[in-house]
Amino acid sequence: MKFVRYDSYKYSDVDWFDTIPKEWSVTHLKRLSKNITDGAHTSPDTSSNDYPFLSVVDLKDNKLDFENCLFTSKGDYEKLLRNGCKPKLNDVLFSKDGTIGETFVIQEDKEFVVGSSFIIISPNTKKINPSFLNYLLSSPIMKYQSRSNVKGIGLPRISIFNTSKMIITYPDKINEQIEISNYLDIKTQKIDSEISILEQKIEKYKELKQTLIAETVLIGLDKNVELKDSEIEWIGNIPKYWEVKRLKDFIKFTIGGEVIDVSYWNDGTELTYTAGKNPVLSTFNNFPDRKRTKQNDILIARNGDGFIHVPKLNSIFTNVVQLVRLSKKVDVKFIFYALENIKYHINKTSNGDFIASLNKDMWFNSFIITPKYEEQVEIANYLDKKTSKIDSIIEVIGKKIEVLKEFRKTLINDVVTGKVKVA
Repeated sequence: MKFVRYDSYKYSDVDWFDTIPKEWSVTHLKRLSKNITDGAHTSPDTSSNDYPFLSVVDLKDNKLDFENCLFTSKGDYEKLLRNGCKPKLNDVLFSKDGTIGETFVIQEDKEFVVGSSFIIISPNTKKINPSFLNYLLSSPIMKYQSRSNVKGIGLPRISIFNTSKMIITYPDKINEQIEISNYLDIKTQKIDSEISILEQKIEKYKELKQTLIAETVLIGLDKNVELKDSEIEWIGNIPKYWEVKRLKDFIKFTIGGEVIDVSYWNDGTELTYTAGKNPVLSTFNNFPDRKRTKQNDILIARNGDGFIHVPKLNSIFTNVVQLVRLSKKVDVKFIFYALENIKYHINKTSNGDFIASLNKDMWFNSFIITPKYEEQVEIANYLDKKTSKIDSIIEVIGKKIEVLKEFRKTLINDVVTGKVKVA
């Protein structure tokens, strides 16, 4: 198949689509639907494992996650079934709370019910093909249209009423809709496969990076060095002249972060606001000096993903992190890599569940295997160079993925709105 233009176009008389193919129509979504409703407005019993109860968080990468969703009892399932909360074959799910405009078409009759974060669209299959409708509603132009009707700041939401009034365009012939849908099935599956391969490459490079860090911070750069038993099971043998310490042995000073109060919001010297992995510049000139980062500082998340960061000098940091100021007898970057290795080990052995519960005392009591200061610096410099190269490769692959994702969006948008014809 190749792209061609339709023979003739006409003005749609609506802002969203400008011109459309001559044999296409424009109407409100409700005109092509037998019913538009939403899921359960009350929380059912989720202490049993009888029937899946899905919300918008269970729609990921165009798939419904039936393994990690909540489950409800048989009694509540039957009640929700009577209330119309079970999507039927060919229905299209449309997310209306939080994440707006994510879609999924029901292609098998499975026993499950959904919460109110989903709108259930039952298309009139004599007028609109469900798969075509799914692609259309997931297109960038339709997402933009749906988000223009969103209400709420804390939890963005679109109503059933506004969803039913959304303007859509479609070919009058069902066969053409099916042809478009089949074409997009093939093309998007190919793109998704390419993305998956690239994502697997990224994971392999991440694993390579972590393995490199682990081997280097536990053994050093001399692979022929004489070893001894560290007497720590997960660490094993270490160089004979290295020492087993704990992070707290190197801590000179520690303090929690500061809530960014409005009194700090003034014009003044720009400071790096280190709230997370992506620091931004701001002008909190009155921020307390004792809570600005200095040399040999490391920031550690108090909970969450175990985020560790060596900040720029004179950064400010929030109450979600703990500042640890190290003594001058250790290299801060070496300690950073050692902590990254500890985090990696915990993630690997606990499937990531334990990281969320890590607190500062656990970090402070972590074992750190340390050589002499000069060797620490040498190891840190080596890892800086090696990990930087790996990060660059990962970044290049990531950009390729973004290009493919953008192409996927553009392809869907152009085909389902009639900008190009599938021939």
